[in-house]
Amino acid sequence: MKKNVSVILSSIIAVSASAAIESAPDTTRVLDEVIVVEKGAKAPVPLLPLDVKIVGQDILEKSAEPNILPVLQNHIPGMFVTERGLAGYGVSGGSAGAVTMRGVGGVGRVLFLIDGQPQWAGIFGHSLPDTYVSNDVQRVEVVSGPSSLLYGSGAMGGSVNLITRRATEDGFNGSARAMAGSYGTMNYSARAGYKTGNLRAYAAASYERSDGNRRGMGYWLANQYASLNYDFSSH
Repeated sequence: MKKNVSVILSSIIAVSASAAIESAPDTTRVLDEVIVVEKGAKAPVPLLPLDVKIVGQDILEKSAEPNILPVLQNHIPGMFVTERGLAGYGVSGGSAGAVTMRGVGGVGRVLFLIDGQPQWAGIFGHSLPDTYVSNDVQRVEVVSGPSSLLYGSGAMGGSVNLITRRATEDGFNGSARAMAGSYGTMNYSARAGYKTGNLRAYAAASYERSDGNRRGMGYWLANQYASLNYDFSSH
């Protein structure tokens, strides 16, 4: 009799376990699109297993800053830039505009690029921060930390890739901006683009000047940028 009771209890437990399995909720998760990069190709920056941040056009426009560096310093954690005061950043080793990424900086440590092309040039090995103006730039890709996998030993501290503007809408479009402040400070900028079919043309110019807040601090700075592109193929 005891054996029969044991068999009946076992059957009840088995049936209960089977019912519990059948009533369990479906926990299947559908993943987003997976991008596979072919062997030998360099992975796009957003796909890298690194700390990557992108400063887009909206942020650049709302900042009203003529130069890129102050915008990046305000939006990229761990990035510090030697301030310029009212004067331009200037050149040579004692100038302002030196960039440090997470405590690593100096010549050959944080690499600046324009459309993926390294900016090795510069007087005394110093980059030319006065040329990095928001009027010419569409977005900025910043990699915090060693980027030597992408760009070599010159990017041990990080990399800043400036993506220049392109005409994106058919026909002609453009804009202009003027700002003024104390100490005779003025900033003017204008840009225009044209697109028809596969042909794109874009031009931008900016001018900045100030008398400075003390004698000898006056400066002026002019930047011009132009590009002409033709898309031969979608590939």
